[in-house]
Amino acid sequence: MKIEISDITQMRYEEFLQFKMLGNPNYVFDIIFPDTMSLHMETIQIWMEKIDAFPIYFCIQIINIHTNDFELICNENSLDFEYIGKCENLKVAILEILNSESFSVLFPFIKLTGSMEDLVFWSSRRDCFSVDKKRRPRGLFDLVNINFDVETTVFSLIQAGTLLEVYSNSSFFNSYEDIVNSLPDFSIPIKSEE
Repeated sequence: MKIEISDITQMRYEEFLQFKMLGNPNYVFDIIFPDTMSLHMETIQIWMEKIDAFPIYFCIQIINIHTNDFELICNENSLDFEYIGKCENLKVAILEILNSESFSVLFPFIKLTGSMEDLVFWSSRRDCFSVDKKRRPRGLFDLVNINFDVETTVFSLIQAGTLLEVYSNSSFFNSYEDIVNSLPDFSIPIKSEE
């Protein structure tokens, strides 16, 4: 499977952020799966296993008409979640995913949410998400803060599920070569120039 990887400069990504960073990531990468033109969740699952990312902490934006489906998936699979913010017809939930099997349970919901342009974040081994009490001007995800401490990596699914952004302070993702070495063995990385 081909995977396009772009190293993104700080000036380029900061103007498009839909969330607030507390601290700055040292490394930012865009990852595209050109063969499928959508996020290949099984590949992501294998990647998370390979880098020993579990537990993974999801922060998901959910429109109210999908909260019942989300809660049903979580309850049927013993996934604990907590709503940490809401406004109008949207909620933000955080849940901890302990293993690969639980990650795969969320595949259908993650694809649905990502395809609707609602945001999906997850971080490896650390819950780095919080919510501002005061709403910022652009919308619900302006409520969400991401705290970039040492060794923090956050993945953000955007553009209708076709693009995965990686924000990291982890020594595991220092460079394009580090990202390539972390990918599943069956992947074919392609460096995409800005």
